[in-house]
Amino acid sequence: MNGSPRLDLDALLDALAERLAERLAERTSPGPAYYTSEDNPLGSRRAFLDAAARGAFPSFKAGRRVLAKREDVHAWIESRGRKRETQPDAGASDEELLARAGVRLPGRRA
Repeated sequence: MNGSPRLDLDALLDALAERLAERLAERTSPGPAYYTSEDNPLGSRRAFLDAAARGAFPSFKAGRRVLAKREDVHAWIESRGRKRETQPDAGASDEELLARAGVRLPGRRA
């Protein structure tokens, strides 16, 4: 009989853990599947509407609201990531850069 209370406690803890996992999953479920101009990650209502009008991501009107799928908006944001490139003139001296721009310094030959 010594092992019996331990088994009951383990079963109770397992059931409690499952229930907690279910409740946490309910609380952390993603929000709506669509963004609107009022609720979007672009920073402003106008930015969202302009991007939708340009066709940057698929969108549609529902009444007076413009809607776009969250994953489409996020994919578009990710696609806009800019890679920094090294400047072609990174190793050039000031004189070389000025000469390329057509600037002549007094007392210097071109």
